[in-house]
Order: sequence, then structure tokens, then C-alpha cells
Amino acid sequence: MAPAFATGKDEAAATITMWTGYAERLPVYNAAAADYSKEHPNIKLEFSYFTLREAEQKLQVSMSAGTAPDISGLGSTLTQRNASQASWILSPLHTTAG
Repeated sequence: MAPAFATGKDEAAATITMWTGYAERLPVYNAAAADYSKEHPNIKLEFSYFTLREAEQKLQVSMSAGTAPDISGLGSTLTQRNASQASWILSPLHTTAG
């Protein structure tokens, strides 16, 4: 089954959340989201910024609680540091890639 964000204009409404530790990337993410929403109006993309240290702590707690974001843009170092917990985040994206 394809993820909701890949099905086109008839998809069910959904919100995709992303946390980032890089404030300078937010304008790029927001511009990409605006373009994406033109083709996928039922999909809402939400971006949250935290300092890298805050993001690392928040990600560890949220993963343990089952409330992690859909996407984490915190960089490879933090992903590697939390690899045992972060692997489930990457698996769905990897298995649906063509």
C-alpha cells in the first residue's frame, strides 16, 4: 500500500510533521511544502525548529513515548547516536522507495 502522501489529489487528509535542528533550512522546507501542497491539497506539512541539543533530547523522549515526528531532520550525527531507536523512522521511507 502506498503512503498517503504518494497517492495524488484524491488522498485522505493527513498531517506530516518534521522536526529540524537547523533554522536556516526552514525557508527551503516551507517553500517545498507550498509547492507540494499545490499537488496534494489534503496533506499538511508542519515543521518545528529546536536547537540541536533540544531536538536531540526531545527526539529521545518522543521516540520512547511513541510520539516522534514523521520526519526528523537533525543531521547524521544525531541519527547515528540514536540509531537503535531511529531505524524505525527510516524503514518506511526505505521500503516504499522505488
